[in-house]
Amino acid sequence: MAAKQPRRPTRRRRRPPEATSASHTGPAPLAREPTEVTSGFPVVGVGASAGGLEAFSELLSNLPSDIPMAIVLVQHLDPKHSSLLTGLLTRTTPLPVVEARQGVRVEPAHVYVIPPNTTLTIAGDVLRLSPRQLGSAVHMPIDTFLRSLAESRGERAIGVVLSGSASDGALGIKAIKDEGGVTFAQEPATAGQDGMPRSAIASGAVDFVLPPRGIAQELARIGGHPYLRDPAAPTVEAEPSGQRAIEQIYRMLQQESGVDFRLYRQTTARRRIARRMLVHKIDTVDRYRRHIEEHRNELPILFNEILINVTRFFRDPAAFTALQDAVAARLVRQPPTEQPLRVWVPGCATGEEAYSVAIAVLEAMDSATSKVSIQLFGSDVSEAAIARARAGIYPLNIEIDVSPERLRRFFTKIDGQYQVKKSLRDLCVFARHNLAKDPPFSSVDVVSCRNVLIYFDVASQRRVMATFHYALRNAGLLMLGTSETVGPLSDLFTVVNKTHKIYAAKATTTRFPIGLPPLERAGEAQPRDRRPPERTDGAPAANEVQREIERVLLSRYAPAGVLVNEAHEILQLRGHTSPYLELPPGLASLNVMKMAAKGSCEICGPPSRPRVAAAPRFGAKACGCDRIGAFCASTSRSFRSGARARRPTIWSCSSRRPRPAAPARAGAKLGCPPPPANRTGCSKS
Repeated sequence: MAAKQPRRPTRRRRRPPEATSASHTGPAPLAREPTEVTSGFPVVGVGASAGGLEAFSELLSNLPSDIPMAIVLVQHLDPKHSSLLTGLLTRTTPLPVVEARQGVRVEPAHVYVIPPNTTLTIAGDVLRLSPRQLGSAVHMPIDTFLRSLAESRGERAIGVVLSGSASDGALGIKAIKDEGGVTFAQEPATAGQDGMPRSAIASGAVDFVLPPRGIAQELARIGGHPYLRDPAAPTVEAEPSGQRAIEQIYRMLQQESGVDFRLYRQTTARRRIARRMLVHKIDTVDRYRRHIEEHRNELPILFNEILINVTRFFRDPAAFTALQDAVAARLVRQPPTEQPLRVWVPGCATGEEAYSVAIAVLEAMDSATSKVSIQLFGSDVSEAAIARARAGIYPLNIEIDVSPERLRRFFTKIDGQYQVKKSLRDLCVFARHNLAKDPPFSSVDVVSCRNVLIYFDVASQRRVMATFHYALRNAGLLMLGTSETVGPLSDLFTVVNKTHKIYAAKATTTRFPIGLPPLERAGEAQPRDRRPPERTDGAPAANEVQREIERVLLSRYAPAGVLVNEAHEILQLRGHTSPYLELPPGLASLNVMKMAAKGSCEICGPPSRPRVAAAPRFGAKACGCDRIGAFCASTSRSFRSGARARRPTIWSCSSRRPRPAAPARAGAKLGCPPPPANRTGCSKS
């Protein structure tokens, strides 16, 4: 998205939300209930707990009687007593207030109240009730309803969290914003209990923080806005001035983040711009462009809006079960090896998907009784999302998605939150990476990239899919989202599980030029293809044979290496680098200087400060390395990438012993001998 990656486009056909646990499983819908049909008005989900009656009353009393949206109130209620809430609220508003019933279709300007001892969800326009399972480990009725509302109504979903203790509602608010809806939280100073509003605000997914009266006024304002009334309608002006403003906004975003949003689906990106215009009460794109120029802090907000983190733990549990089966089968088939199982999760957002994949793979290894270690790389274009993924701290509400057994094994409860245990965090390395532009990881066994490709345009999808094939080992596994396929590159993959979109990479002589064409020039004319015509007699072309020879030689005889940037952060790994690099203790880092394991050199003895000598070309330098038998000679060359200049450097490593150095002069300071010119052990170019 994931990218963090742009939000999924509005879906014409909505599926009923799947139950997230046994306690939330409701009865099957009635045969005649048109649950797939969604009317063209917003639905507001309002959640509250302690102090909720006063907040509900103030909110409803300030709503107009003709408000063009349905209101659903979800309150924490005693399961063993009947509720007087419906009768009490009827006295505060001219709107009809009724208790929700199974199969009722919601209507605008009506208020529906959850009954006690039930779990309430919505599918399309229809409310669904299921009995609450007493004694269940977790009961989050607000999160449950708001999630179903986000899934069912998409951009027409509105979430409101009012007074209450604990954190129920925070995940539901985030789900609504992920789908493009609008979110509110009560100003904590006005709440009888501020726990729930503060948790919602801390999620970073709240658009408006207002007292209940202010929330009512804002709901009345946005009720007839085109963004909410017709999500399929054009969101920005089609006139040249509007188009120019959009292009200028894209350029400002690219200068700020290095991400070119022209590569993404324009309907999605432009609707996110329209959403920000709604929040700021701006009616034209050009005015919004001027707003960004005057308030530069709006740029990172818009950036994260377009690359919204649509993620949660074990989203679609059946898909993770299928992945476990595929990984276990691969482990059983392959011969014993000391190499780790390498997993890449691009678009990992705040880490829930990456940790879910890591847990699933570890459990698959348990079932296959495999002793192979695991190394997981999570990547995303958002630095803020990556920072949260590294910390691995999540609210208590994840109990909805994570089983008690997994919580005990992989999580620790601290300060009213869950943190991923250090033993699992140490297996995962998170780094900023632009899937559309940056070089991929290599020699990967599993790639999990779900619900990310749907945000790219067709040309970018094809290139990213070729990148995945390049990154995967032979028969390596690729898992995509339910709405994604390998598309026109199906000849590069075999289907492992059609239902859950799991594929295996085929061996092929064709290798795709990862860096061409340069996607940062998307939309510009590309040079005409001057390749010779393909042969029609079935024989491979001469250049294809040459490429295959070079690939075999490089894969079998070239030393292992890494591609690093100016800050020595690893961008890509080639070959088996574990003899030279390992993850340092503490905060995870991809800095090659930190990952170079400290130890004695079998040639030079104890480690010493590297000795640097100037070389005549490209500012090259030769240095002694404190890794056993490894030596480095480095060169670097600058190139343009997006809006910024970078200096990528290739480090390659070998454990071959260099020739003995000439005896040192008397009194000279001894250090590691430099590598011979014709037999470089570790080179950097």
